[in-house]
Amino acid sequence: MEPQLFVGLISGTSVDGIDIAVTDFSTEKPTLIAFDCHPIDPRVVDDIHTLCADESLRPCDRETPGHLLAQTDLALGQLYSQAILSTLVKAGLSPDDIIAIGNHGQTVRHQPPEKNPQGKVINKGFSIQIGSTTAIAAATGIRSIGQFRQADMAAGGEGAPLAPIIHQRLVRLHHDPIAFLNLGGIANLTLIDQQRFICGYDTGPANTLMDAWIRKHRGLPYDDEGQWALSGRVIPSLLQELLTEPYFQLRFPKSTGRELFHLQWLEQRLSSQPNVPEAADVQATLLELTNTTILQALEQLPIKPRVLYGCGGGTRNSALMKNLEQKLNGIELSDTKSLGIHPDAVEACLFGWLAKLYVDQEKVDMSAITGSNETVLLGEE
Repeated sequence: MEPQLFVGLISGTSVDGIDIAVTDFSTEKPTLIAFDCHPIDPRVVDDIHTLCADESLRPCDRETPGHLLAQTDLALGQLYSQAILSTLVKAGLSPDDIIAIGNHGQTVRHQPPEKNPQGKVINKGFSIQIGSTTAIAAATGIRSIGQFRQADMAAGGEGAPLAPIIHQRLVRLHHDPIAFLNLGGIANLTLIDQQRFICGYDTGPANTLMDAWIRKHRGLPYDDEGQWALSGRVIPSLLQELLTEPYFQLRFPKSTGRELFHLQWLEQRLSSQPNVPEAADVQATLLELTNTTILQALEQLPIKPRVLYGCGGGTRNSALMKNLEQKLNGIELSDTKSLGIHPDAVEACLFGWLAKLYVDQEKVDMSAITGSNETVLLGEE
């Protein structure tokens, strides 16, 4: 069968690299052909962090000449283009081998829809991803698709998470209830039964708070295998204070990001503690927060999954994964390597798959995941 090669790319909440995946979608089971992670220019990283902290950001700012959003959009698009071409050369491929590129880009603002107490949308949200798809198409000569969240949000959806779409594809031939846990900056959970979406949503922070805390106190980008967290002890009073965040009590569908879970959010709650805690103890508590909210989400699922497949960078935090496995009640913990896709590559593969759906003009029903009120074609050229 003729290969159907698509490139998918994303730079995530941690802004620690550009993930590029080349995937063959010619058969029922996706085949990962190449995967690479490329560094981001530190100056662009600084600009991204500045944009993420800008409370006044609106989608129209992308078009404003001289605005930092417009400048960084183009600069990141150029970096993405270089990363794509480098990955293709390394894999022995040329642009002519690729049908299309799916570009998630870099989220700098995610504003979920505003809902009334009954869960009805009263104000549609918006989501801003940068990394110019136009620049990518021009530099690579490959058809490029981006802006995958907008159509869903226009239909009243949360615009996130999108990962369940590739999760469903990975278990196309399975019929048992199966869950996926995507551990990026934010954790999201997907439940699939009889090859159908049952539900999927963001459970809360995965790595974003732990990364921010270790960056502040030790100057490191992340807690390697959770060793710093293991050196501390959980602070029960702090954990309970963190769990009072109203987001954790919201019913799904729901989505979140570092617009809510950021260093200032944590420090505000730390100020309620009677004593100044040890930094390592805070890290241990943040790891416990991630797993506590994941376990609470699993308990709320309408069907108990047989297996929980982990993916995303958080699966490399062995302390977090061991802690979670010890607390799972009758659910087998695995990762997507057993499904043929490396855990680090799953999200990048997702955007290659979304590019294929767009090329095929195939609409997606995300109502069980995002709460959208109609099937939509995800993506824009």
